[in-house]
Amino acid sequence: MHAYSLGLVSASSIFKLTAAYKADPFPQKVNLGVGAYRDDNNKPWVLPVVRKATHILINDLGRDHEYLPITGLPEYTSAAGKLIFGLQSAALKEGRVTSVQTISGTGANHLGALFLSRFYQWNGPPTIYLSNPTWANHHAIFKNVGIEPKDHPYFEAKTVGLDFVGFTDTVKAAPARSIFLLHACAHNPTGVDPTMEQWAELANLFLEKGHYAFFDCAYQGFASGDLEQDIKAVRHFEERGVPMLVCQSFAKNAGLYSERIGALHVVGGAKDEATRVKSQLSVLQRSEISNPPGFGARLIGLILNDPVLFDEWKVDIKVMAHRIIDMRYQLHAKLTNELKTPGNWDHIIKQIGMFSFTGLNPTQVKAVVEKAHIYMTGNGRISMAGLNSGNIAYVAESIDKAMAPSNTGKDKAPVEEEEDILQAVVLADSFNSRFGPLTMDLPRCLLPVCNTTLLDWTFEALSSAGVQQIFVFCCSHVKLIREAINESRWAQPGSGLKITPIFSREARSVGDALREIDAKQIITQDFVLATGDIVSNIRIDEVVKEHKERRKRSKDPIMTMVVREVGPRDRPRPGGDATVVVMDAESSECVHYEYVPHGKSDFELPAEVITAHRDLDVRIDLLDCGIDICTPDVPALFSENFDYQELRKDFVRGVLTSDLLTKTIFCHVAKKGYASRVRNTRTYGSISKDIIARRTFPLVPDDNHLGGESYELRRGYVYVAKTGVSLSRTCTIGTHTIIGPHSTVQNDAYIVSSVIGQGCEIGEGSVIKDSYIWAGASIGPNCSIEESIVGNDVKIQAGSVIRRGCLIGKDTVLGPSANLSEFQQVSRAAPRDDDDDWTDNGSVADGTETTETSDASDVPVESDMVPILGSKPKAYLWPVKEDGEEEDEEDVETSQALRLGRLGDTGSDIEVLESDLSEIGSGDSSPMGSPFSMASASSAALGGPIPDLDLESASDFASECRQSLERAYEEGHTIDNAGIELKTLRMATNVPLVRVADCVVSFLVGKIALADAPAAQKANVKTVLERWGPLLTSIGWTDAVETVLMLQKACAQSPPHQKVFASVLASLYNEDIVEYEDLKRWYTKVLEMKKQGLEPHDILATNLENCMQQALPLMQQIHAAEAEDDDTEEDDDDESEGDEKKVPVATVKTQAGGAKGKPATESDDDEEEQGEGTEEEESD
Repeated sequence: MHAYSLGLVSASSIFKLTAAYKADPFPQKVNLGVGAYRDDNNKPWVLPVVRKATHILINDLGRDHEYLPITGLPEYTSAAGKLIFGLQSAALKEGRVTSVQTISGTGANHLGALFLSRFYQWNGPPTIYLSNPTWANHHAIFKNVGIEPKDHPYFEAKTVGLDFVGFTDTVKAAPARSIFLLHACAHNPTGVDPTMEQWAELANLFLEKGHYAFFDCAYQGFASGDLEQDIKAVRHFEERGVPMLVCQSFAKNAGLYSERIGALHVVGGAKDEATRVKSQLSVLQRSEISNPPGFGARLIGLILNDPVLFDEWKVDIKVMAHRIIDMRYQLHAKLTNELKTPGNWDHIIKQIGMFSFTGLNPTQVKAVVEKAHIYMTGNGRISMAGLNSGNIAYVAESIDKAMAPSNTGKDKAPVEEEEDILQAVVLADSFNSRFGPLTMDLPRCLLPVCNTTLLDWTFEALSSAGVQQIFVFCCSHVKLIREAINESRWAQPGSGLKITPIFSREARSVGDALREIDAKQIITQDFVLATGDIVSNIRIDEVVKEHKERRKRSKDPIMTMVVREVGPRDRPRPGGDATVVVMDAESSECVHYEYVPHGKSDFELPAEVITAHRDLDVRIDLLDCGIDICTPDVPALFSENFDYQELRKDFVRGVLTSDLLTKTIFCHVAKKGYASRVRNTRTYGSISKDIIARRTFPLVPDDNHLGGESYELRRGYVYVAKTGVSLSRTCTIGTHTIIGPHSTVQNDAYIVSSVIGQGCEIGEGSVIKDSYIWAGASIGPNCSIEESIVGNDVKIQAGSVIRRGCLIGKDTVLGPSANLSEFQQVSRAAPRDDDDDWTDNGSVADGTETTETSDASDVPVESDMVPILGSKPKAYLWPVKEDGEEEDEEDVETSQALRLGRLGDTGSDIEVLESDLSEIGSGDSSPMGSPFSMASASSAALGGPIPDLDLESASDFASECRQSLERAYEEGHTIDNAGIELKTLRMATNVPLVRVADCVVSFLVGKIALADAPAAQKANVKTVLERWGPLLTSIGWTDAVETVLMLQKACAQSPPHQKVFASVLASLYNEDIVEYEDLKRWYTKVLEMKKQGLEPHDILATNLENCMQQALPLMQQIHAAEAEDDDTEEDDDDESEGDEKKVPVATVKTQAGGAKGKPATESDDDEEEQGEGTEEEESD
């Protein structure tokens, strides 16, 4: 078992926007997504006062590098508090304010949230009200400490201004003593602030309700150019006595983005309360960062406390703020006066701060990005700092061209209209592993259903709806999917379809896929979103028409979900999960969506939903068809919110519970027709039977078979291909059966309720019931197969028994006399021990799905496997997973529901609740539960084994990894950025993390310059390891013992570098990458391997031995030093109990020293000063 179960998180939309901007060769490109100040030359600006203060600090010979107090540099925190509350503040004068230095504004938000989560007297579940929208990180910060964010109305899209009525209504309706996060000024991201009169009204309401104000102040002075003006709201609340805290940042107003300097100020009711608050904040701070960094604090402390520097800083602030304000007025003038652009643009000058919501819709944004190469977020938000005198005219003209012509008769070329075609996006990946060995070599969308691939069924459903352009989004098996499309009838001239595969290495969920779609800007209008596993004869074109008619009346509807009522064959089984869909009975607007797991018998319907709709239709009998009609807003909204991973559970619920978006979602309940998704092996079977029973008419095998074969319909729903079928006179073909072309059924064989693929051979006397035999399979004589799926080209030899629920992968050979128990899974390729998370996605190499697993033909069958696999098998038996381990879907479905999704599983042993008997459960066809199951497609837990490389060889990956490291090294990338690139490469190629770490260690060893002098060699090692050693931690690598083994291998493989082994080891020890216990475990492990005759890493034992001999003196030195230190601690009465200490080492030949840079005789004892809590520690 691995310790973690982690998925890859995609980069944020801003990072992607910046990357796209950098890659764009267009000479006039403009980046309006940047969240940092730029001067009129589009360059970062270091404030002159910051340069001066930095010079003063650097030349201050008395400045040391000792630890700051836990709560920060006193002269900084005191001055920062005065900047916020003012010199006349009663709270400051009375000692009621506790100020703590934090890691910028983010750290202040986190520490404040953590403090409240522990000590606030909550009136109900911990909840904080956030403006909708707000800074994206606010949600994550509060969720991480157990406080649930709840949106309140703030931005009114129609007026591009403040929805003050909605805001105050929420304040009034919220439970007493609720907490609201308030932006002190320059609201991020809208730039819309309340007036002082409105702030005063809010303060009154807060006092009436006893609410708590959580102020985030990131732009003081930066908004208006006046430090006093921008803080008036905070000071008013403090003067009125509203309970509050304030988060402060100097990133923007001092341009100190990388120094991460901020503060948290908590206002208490009395001085003794402030003392208690400080003590608790000290404990929290100590456990997280111990002591804050010094340089930024000293820099700002110097500026705030020096009257001359403070005045200069105020001038610098005005320069920045006034340039942004000037850009607002220039943009407004050009749009309004010069270009006479349609619409009212007064909001540009009414908003304040760095950001502005332009009011452009996603279609207009798309036009600006694609045609003008002006980069902004999909919701039309721009950074005013990205505008300058050189590009503002171009930006204004581009916005003007993206707008519809006004009715003033102005001669303006209309915006180019896209051809009115219906587009569709097909998500080919399933993002789960429910088909096990069947999808090792084949994506789910190419699985055959009634001898036709699922992708063909999907294309047929879309083609009949009038879809003309289809984008097939896939993360894996790209080559197979592309070949299947090119060889299908859909690629032939006259098919009426243009199909474009889109390949992504990074997508791990539907959310990721739609963000990729949005980034490519390929969706031009309303489109159909479908999974690649649907079978449908529903008139989707009528749903599209209904959706478009609704959009003509209002632009709020952004999605229509296609669902259908369950029929008698679909009736849910007790014990499963359910989904509750609440609709307005008259309009079919979906007003509430909730997934109800097994074991829960009720759900919560918000009161506002009940009061807002006269007649509600509460449904638990709807099946999701996997088809949605969407506007371009849908992928754009995914790009704006990275919490959206699943389409239903995240996106639909998010939209329905959002007060800002004012977007609506509707349901189309299909009364006629058929539509279902192959979500699991059970629905695979039920849909196959539905096709055979002609529920999908006119899509039936004998009349319109999508695979191009001709079938004869016989009595009892028996379909026999007209080409090459050979049926013995004594065989029996029972009802509800398909026999594929070129297949042979021999004497006395019995087949019922099954599908036999093309070119299969069914041996004499064999019995096949409720099973699915794919193309090229050979079933020997006297075999029995019940309710199972047998993959392509499988050979089952004489006398074998396959019981219900079994899955047998491609090319597997079983028998003779194999005997599989229920629900066993078998494949030709070995189920790798290092892969706990096989998925239907297979590999993600570019077009190559080969793996490095062992073929069963290469390994003799073990004696204990003979009764199961037979005497001459070429097969591997997959391990049986425990309940709850079948999926990696973030608890989207319970283990019971997953059980009920297995072919042949009756669920008779599952506990049934009384509520289940009322048919809350999982249906035969796609339940509404979660049509796009959004598990991470990462292959294994962090630090655990991953499947073998999907590149052509391990050397290919190593080459790519080295190239990435070389770029990072030569271009001076940050550790975080270098780590992200390596992690992305790893996820793209499905390699074990150990291989990435091995490449990093080998690369770093190679970068150590060799020197003859010991001191020079030590310096060379230190230069490389201090700069790049943390990269191992950045990529998530934590196995210190394996790190030393890698180092040993790297040095042994490069003879010139053998002599640096001990020096590097000492550096890793000093940098806290390895501990002494790790070294001991490494040494013991190597000795054990030698005893067993194993050569670590399969390299020359002589070189390995040389490295070990170098390590011995170092280990002895560390052991002696730590033993001596332990003795010292026992005798030192001043040492705090429980403090951990580490004695650094310099080289193999020197004695154990003290702290780095100190002679060995100096004491490294930690000293903790009482009162201020100052800590001077050698190592944190």
